[in-house]
Amino acid sequence: MFWFLIGSGCRYGKGTLSVSCVTALIIVVALGIWQPWWHANLPAAIGLGLSVLGTSVYLSVLVDRLGNANRDLARQSSTDPFTGLSNRYALEQIVDRAMAASEADGIDNHSTTALLLIDLDGFKEVNDTYGHAVGDMLLQSFAQLLARRMRKTDTIARLGGDEFVVLAHEVRDRSAVLAVADSIHSVLSTLTSVQDRSVSASIGACLLSSAAAARRADMTAVLRAADRAMYRAKSLGEGKTVFAETRDFETN
Repeated sequence: MFWFLIGSGCRYGKGTLSVSCVTALIIVVALGIWQPWWHANLPAAIGLGLSVLGTSVYLSVLVDRLGNANRDLARQSSTDPFTGLSNRYALEQIVDRAMAASEADGIDNHSTTALLLIDLDGFKEVNDTYGHAVGDMLLQSFAQLLARRMRKTDTIARLGGDEFVVLAHEVRDRSAVLAVADSIHSVLSTLTSVQDRSVSASIGACLLSSAAAARRADMTAVLRAADRAMYRAKSLGEGKTVFAETRDFETN
């Protein structure tokens, strides 16, 4: 019975473990008081009770450590190790949850969320000219400044290389999205130039309501549309922002 209770405690958490251990101790005490054999062999009952108590403390520490390890693994699986921002996997989970919640509520909340895909202009030249160490420093500095500038409710992620994403929540319309994009451009303007070479960004912005209207409410479609918009922004010159249109959700 004791090991069954301990097993259930380890499986379901520290609270259940505490209840299981207290229950086991009560059983041992009851046996020592009311059962003749245990009453006649009180040292054995005391030894068993101490064993239960010691095992309970050990398992409590073990459950704490396992919980911490699980939390660390969960954080690592959703974090870009280079910048400390969210990674693509975490971003996909957040976007999918936002879309699913909106559909379940029967309310078009997509219009209040926008995905901004950021690609750094001139980063490849900096990397090739001054080396990967300088390029890495530039990416990390940008990530830190971006995290400070954006709202706490927004999600900031790095997809890889010099591509970043800001998922802006509670934006009213395109004007509000452009204000977020302007903040991103402002972040880059505060970065110290690399050997007199400045770095800007091309941004493809995609309202999630556009994905819903095109019946492409998934992360892949949203990123594809934002990517196409971002390349149109690049064609206009450095430091531009372009919105995704309905045609950007087409697969061909």
